Amino acid sequence: MDVRHEWPFATVFAVAVVAVALIALGNLQHGVLILGCSLLLGSGLRFALPTPRVGLLAVRGRGVDVVTMGLLGLVMLILSLFPLAG
Repeated sequence: MDVRHEWPFATVFAVAVVAVALIALGNLQHGVLILGCSLLLGSGLRFALPTPRVGLLAVRGRGVDVVTMGLLGLVMLILSLFPLAG
């Protein structure tokens, strides 16, 4: 396995880590927003790049990966629009 092809996964993972850190620090709404953006980024990269170049972002077929990450990202973005109690 060529490590150079893991940059899409590393990018999505790094953004997700920032989102989880924000959530852990108490900024739930911004953390959920950034986590949703991370999933949409992963979906876009999975759609745009050929399968041998996406590395660990390729879990199932391209269509399944794109739709799954895209829908989860969209749900996270919608959830981030609502003010959260607490």
